[in-house]
Amino acid sequence: MIESCENIADNGGLKLSYFAYQKHKNGNSSASNDLCLPGLDYKNDQLYFIAFAHAWCNIQTSNSLHNLLTTDPHSPSRSRVIGTVQNSDEFTKAFSCKSKATMNPSNKCQLW
Repeated sequence: MIESCENIADNGGLKLSYFAYQKHKNGNSSASNDLCLPGLDYKNDQLYFIAFAHAWCNIQTSNSLHNLLTTDPHSPSRSRVIGTVQNSDEFTKAFSCKSKATMNPSNKCQLW
């Protein structure tokens, strides 16, 4: 039950922070330009989701994963990232995910 609550919080947090990012971007003319970082072929919205995923990036051994699953109310980092962005219509739009692609499942969990 606790893990479900944490997953819901991850989904809601991503959605709310993305909307705050969009509000900032739309109210700031220099931020609204889709400037690319040299050597990277990603738009600003895509970089937002990449940064989200990067925040959870880690290396987990089988022992650390076992400990996490038995003691931590959170899902493993990989699940927190993939599960959260799979539920995000904004992610789907940013990356132009095709219908029913792995990162754009037909059944999404939408709360708000």
